[in-house]
Amino acid sequence: MAHRLSATIYNQSNELPHLRHIVEAFLPPQQIKKKIRYAIDLILEEVITNVIDHGYEDRQQHEITVRLQVDKGQVAIRVEDDGKPFNPLAAPRLNTKNPSLERLEGGLGIHLVRSLMNSMAYHRDQGKNIFEIWLRY
Repeated sequence: MAHRLSATIYNQSNELPHLRHIVEAFLPPQQIKKKIRYAIDLILEEVITNVIDHGYEDRQQHEITVRLQVDKGQVAIRVEDDGKPFNPLAAPRLNTKNPSLERLEGGLGIHLVRSLMNSMAYHRDQGKNIFEIWLRY
C-alpha cells in the first residue's frame, strides 16, 4: 500500500525548515533508512532553493507543492511550481574537472540531485513546472 504526503509552502527560504519537519514526520513510519531520508532532504532543499532563487521574476507570493509517495521500495518526489519554465534535465552536466571554485558558479545543486536519485522526469503543464524524482530504498 502506498503512503502519500502532500505539502504546500510559499516561495520563501524560511519555509524550508517547516517542510523539512513535515517530511521527517512522514518518513520514519515508512521504515526509510537514514541515508535515504538524508538524500530526500538534500534533494528537496536543492530543488526548492533553486525555485525560490531563480524561478520568479516578481516578488509576489507563490505556492510550491511537494508530494511524496512511498511504495514498493521506492520514494517518488514531485515538486510543482508556477515559476518560469526550467527543465533541470536540460541543464548541462557539471564538468568535475574544472577547478572547484569554477564549479560553484552554477549547476552544483542539479549535479547533487542527479547523483542522489535513480531517475527523474520533467514536464510543464498548465503553467507549472513539474519535476519528479525517484529513489529506491
